[in-house]
Amino acid sequence: MSRSSDRVQDVLRQQVYVALNAVPGLPPGYRSIFAGMLMERGAHLLVRDPIVNVPTGRAHALLVSRGGVFALVFTSTAPTRQVIDDIRGHAQRLFDKLTIGSNMFVANTVRVALIVPVGTDLGHIDNRVAVADERTLRRTFFTGRVLEKRDAEQVAKAVADGSKYRPVHIAEVGVASEPEAEGLFEETDTITDQRQRALSEPLLTWLSFLDPAQVSLVRRNYNGPARIIGPAGTGKTVVALHRLARIARESAGKLLLTSFVKSLPACHRTPFTRLAPEIVDRVEFIGLHAWASQFLRQRGKPVRMEPARARTALSLAWSHLGGENGPLADIEPNLEYWADEIDRLIKGRGITEYKEYEALVRTGREGLALRREDQRPLVWQLFEEYERIRCEREIFDANDLIASALAELRQRPFGPKYSMVVVDEVQDVTLMGLRLVAAIAADTPNSLLLVGDGQQQVYPGGWRLSHAGIDVRNRSEPLSVNYRNRAAILAYAKGIDARNTVDDLDGGTGVALRDARGVLEGGQVEQWEGREDQLDAELIMAIRRLATPNGHVAVITRTNTEANRFLRVLKAAGIPIQLLEDYDGTYVDAVKVGTVQRAKGLEFPAVFRPVLPGERPRRRTASQHDSDELAARRQLVAVTRARDYLWLGIVDGAL
Repeated sequence: MSRSSDRVQDVLRQQVYVALNAVPGLPPGYRSIFAGMLMERGAHLLVRDPIVNVPTGRAHALLVSRGGVFALVFTSTAPTRQVIDDIRGHAQRLFDKLTIGSNMFVANTVRVALIVPVGTDLGHIDNRVAVADERTLRRTFFTGRVLEKRDAEQVAKAVADGSKYRPVHIAEVGVASEPEAEGLFEETDTITDQRQRALSEPLLTWLSFLDPAQVSLVRRNYNGPARIIGPAGTGKTVVALHRLARIARESAGKLLLTSFVKSLPACHRTPFTRLAPEIVDRVEFIGLHAWASQFLRQRGKPVRMEPARARTALSLAWSHLGGENGPLADIEPNLEYWADEIDRLIKGRGITEYKEYEALVRTGREGLALRREDQRPLVWQLFEEYERIRCEREIFDANDLIASALAELRQRPFGPKYSMVVVDEVQDVTLMGLRLVAAIAADTPNSLLLVGDGQQQVYPGGWRLSHAGIDVRNRSEPLSVNYRNRAAILAYAKGIDARNTVDDLDGGTGVALRDARGVLEGGQVEQWEGREDQLDAELIMAIRRLATPNGHVAVITRTNTEANRFLRVLKAAGIPIQLLEDYDGTYVDAVKVGTVQRAKGLEFPAVFRPVLPGERPRRRTASQHDSDELAARRQLVAVTRARDYLWLGIVDGAL
């Protein structure tokens, strides 16, 4: 530390104690704690007036800092759960209608912190509260960043103006201080500048402020399963994380955030840790298939998915029925189409009898309607032959894993159930998967939240939530303001013809991206077209020309084969790379590369989208209508991952 810094600290310490000495009736034990807090940059302390004889259920002081907002309670014994709830409830009401610009402070983010003498053992304490003593102030209150400096100032001022809590004013230190090493915003930023820059930041920025519609959804209570729907970039996941934090603070049980996308829950854990560090260990962030596998291992009935062997079994079944020369190939020669039929429409729905399949309305597969009475029996023959080979060789596919978990739950129900289950990207979960999450969520209010957008479905086939026995009538909430994509990118995305296959996820009319209102100006879309042998070099040049940090760049592909190709290309060019499936939301200075399926639910400042032949087959078949719609939805998902910049490299003949 420099001499200048030493002088600043000495002067600041003097000013802090002068200010604290001016607080009437301040107990001696409080002074050193408050002094330690006020010595931190950007800390705002509001002390209850009067500080003596503070009623039970009320905080002695409020701390507003970059680490968030805390209701401080001095104690040497553990308060009861009811007292903690009263303190939290009262503190949250103080912040309930606080707004900065057009955004509202999320009062549910206010945390209770118990301040104890050094060496105090409170025994078993409610894990929803923070506990600190004089030695742990910095670690407890000033690590991480939840509030920006100007926002913290505005929040503290607004609460002081309308409550019994009075700010402890520190006189300006007259010695020039060294610049703060950490921070997104410059001292000269105006609140308008900060709001605009906050709008353009990734998910981590939205830890304390949401728009009024989003705040309303965070606070609302539901007496049954609920869903949040809306186009890309409307903040569905942000609302879900805030609701998850709120329910965790209001309950004592365990909670779960899951998704069909196996890597997505880990990405959500990163911002949630900043949003609610005191309760993150009570929330499981795990993919649905990983959860089912873990559950079955715990029950002593392990099931191992083997997708490669399962695909071999299907190919063998296809060949047994004649392959490309068989009767099913006369209807549709592409085995991939029939693989999806079995995976999503038969096994994914839990269909085990032909009569069920015969009566099935094949939503999302209307291009190849299978109306002739001799067509569906051929599909069923392929399914039965696949199942025969699979069982004979003791192979389990993804649907078998989910089915095994459900069968185990029927024999021995899960307990205690989760206080809350959040399913993100629910439009891509199978019906069997939906039945599974419904079986492990508690039968209590606010226990099941489904988040998704039918227009972003990247797997074939559609369904209604009611088909899984999940009733969300009068508990469906739409969001329609896009906060992610800048104007140029949003305009491009709106031009993609991606039909909302599953509507609002239950047969109603959802909000399409073309109807969303954007708030971010600017943005850039660049499109290159040319030969495939030129694509690799053009991609490298475009990435280098952009001069964006590697960790803010993603290359999103159609297939794993394409992803592997561009991984090799980038590596050969000396550009650091990271697989999207390995990305957990933590910044790594490497370009992310992966398929559109792995990019679901994520966002990046810059996205590069190579488009190679194969997006649309050159020979049109009866199923082409279905394939075109699926390709359009995947393209919509890919381009809406981009916040500021989108590059499309389109190979001749690809579209």
